[in-house]
Amino acid sequence: MSAARLVSGLSYHAVRLATFRGSVQAIPESTGLTTLMMTLSLVGGFAEQLARGHGIGMLLVIPCVWLPFVFLHAWNRGKLDRRLASGLFLASIPIEMAMLLTRWAPALEWPVAAWSGAVLLAVVASKDR
Repeated sequence: MSAARLVSGLSYHAVRLATFRGSVQAIPESTGLTTLMMTLSLVGGFAEQLARGHGIGMLLVIPCVWLPFVFLHAWNRGKLDRRLASGLFLASIPIEMAMLLTRWAPALEWPVAAWSGAVLLAVVASKDR
């Protein structure tokens, strides 16, 4: 698969998840994809914290909170549900982009935070669809 198709497909799924129209069942079950999504999600979280002016301490807190959250929800019957983990990581990317924008529009931070929680809950709920 070409890089352009991969980016196009991931962008499509990210937008569908962020607008409550997607399902993790449409995401391929792949360890490589889960690893890629986890890396991009963590980089996005780091970028958001740096844009807000937080130091290295906060950069270390992000993976300590975010990774256990994802793995706790994606762990099913003794194994990782890679579709759900990929979906949570993928949905977090547009959320992080929106949170970055709230750096310059602080009045939008609370609505974006509420939307982000709803998106993540919808992704977790979509695993059973």
